[in-house]
Amino acid sequence: MTSNAIVPENNLRTHESYEQITPVRGCKVSLDNIKEVYSELSRINFEHGQREIANLVKSPDTTDEQWEAHTQNLLENAFRLAISITGEGDQRVYSFDIEIFSSDNLPRQIERIYLDNIVAYKPYANQLEPANKISVMLDFDKPTLLDPHLVVSAATPNESKVHINGTDISFFAQHSKSLTQSLQTEALGME
Repeated sequence: MTSNAIVPENNLRTHESYEQITPVRGCKVSLDNIKEVYSELSRINFEHGQREIANLVKSPDTTDEQWEAHTQNLLENAFRLAISITGEGDQRVYSFDIEIFSSDNLPRQIERIYLDNIVAYKPYANQLEPANKISVMLDFDKPTLLDPHLVVSAATPNESKVHINGTDISFFAQHSKSLTQSLQTEALGME
């Protein structure tokens, strides 16, 4: 444990918590739509990071310059959203940069996009997850044309969902509102 970690080892995080798992159904998106969602979630997460860092206590043996550099590093690195894009044959691309959505290295056929604020946070918090978490799974996988295991009248299997879990009601409410507005349209698929 470093003394400059976001979460001290003795913090057991026994707080009231808010959780919502929302299936994403009936949604048609483009990479531009997903970039917008990513930008909005990043903004909310960054603002939350600013509040969390403002509550940290500087140790007496740390200079003001060291503290400023440390808190800036935390803000720029611990409060980012990780992006994982999976394509055919489990080809995967990972990034923390929104420009990945414009990359020539994306899988030809995107099957899944996953965003979260957990991966970036853990190395700066003694491998603990943040108290306020967001993850978005968009599943574009298509079932086989003839699958004898599917009931004809059943909905098409899809793992798309948004999971928000937090102790800060404003974090929870902002993400919930943003995602509800961003992911409402037609049939789930990539344009």
